[in-house]
Amino acid sequence: MACGPRADVLAQLADKAQSRRAIGLAGRAVMELFAAPDSAEWTLTLTLPDGRMCVLVLGTAFDAPNDLFPARGVPL
Repeated sequence: MACGPRADVLAQLADKAQSRRAIGLAGRAVMELFAAPDSAEWTLTLTLPDGRMCVLVLGTAFDAPNDLFPARGVPL
């Protein structure tokens, strides 16, 4: 798992034209999914409480259809 200062990892993702598409909590850490607008690449990251951001996995062919898995539960 590659980790570094959050600002550095975000700069690398911006260089790849990836922007945040999803965010969630994972215990005391923050999980974020970044993807390029052309869906060529995506990156899943985890930001730790100490400010380090870690790249968990990289992939290709990102798609986020809203109709396949509709949201359930109580809206916040």
